[in-house]
Amino acid sequence: PLSCTHKPSSKTKQKQTSKRQTQETQGEMGDEFVLGVNYWPRKKAMYWWSQFDEEEVDEEFRQMKEMGLKLVRIFLLWSDFQPSSPSSVDETVLSHLGTVLDIAQRHSLFLDITFFTGHMSGPNWAPPWMILENEPLRDDCNGVRRLVVGKEPEIKRCGHRNIYTDPLCLESEEVLLRAVVSRFGR
Repeated sequence: PLSCTHKPSSKTKQKQTSKRQTQETQGEMGDEFVLGVNYWPRKKAMYWWSQFDEEEVDEEFRQMKEMGLKLVRIFLLWSDFQPSSPSSVDETVLSHLGTVLDIAQRHSLFLDITFFTGHMSGPNWAPPWMILENEPLRDDCNGVRRLVVGKEPEIKRCGHRNIYTDPLCLESEEVLLRAVVSRFGR
């Protein structure tokens, strides 16, 4: 997560010295103000995982680095990572994520990965298994008026599972987290 702090004054620094000596090192970003960007490729946008283009991502990450950016927030579009089943993750798309991690490392960029991306640029994006075709769009959907569903996007106006309370959604969230962390975590 992005954490922006100012440089403390010398008096504040003196008071905090002993406290800081007992804390672990904060890493390369430390106390500096970090400039970053939300990222969708300019040509593919929300379709970048299903239409992955390594060269496009590499070129755009190179440009970000040249502009002085250090942090790139990427979004795992849920309908691409778990398109057909809440109990599995698409291996091809997962390997694309690995390529993005490699590209970021090559350009010395930090990534902030947003899991379960469903709301983006107006509509909500949902995997087909989350849709409840025979139920109306609920009034308690926080303004959701349309859903984009599946790899071949189709707009739906029907009910859908609640990502915060539905047991199937909660289980699928754990599946995706475990798949990413077990494959790429340290």
